[in-house]
Amino acid sequence: MLFDDRPKEDRKALFDREKEVNELKKSLKHPITVVTGIRRIGKTSVLKVSLKEIGRESLLLGCQRAWAQLRQEGILQPARELPPTLPPDARRDPEVGEGSQNSGA
Repeated sequence: MLFDDRPKEDRKALFDREKEVNELKKSLKHPITVVTGIRRIGKTSVLKVSLKEIGRESLLLGCQRAWAQLRQEGILQPARELPPTLPPDARRDPEVGEGSQNSGA
């Protein structure tokens, strides 16, 4: 099979992710690590490979459904939709890495 879209657990099955695996392995010394990013870029694969290589017990929680439910119910809002009265750093857009340009209109 040429392509398998299931998460990888072996570094040989990853393509061009050495930097991410090494950085994540360093950060896994903390009791809680959160990996975020857009869909289908390999977050789970990088995490599984890193955890396997350091031999650490872990619990992986997929929060996609919970996140979607919170957004649907209006409990959780993306940073760019928050009121402009919040301090600029509270409205930081994680996708851009800078303060939101939301005018509040």
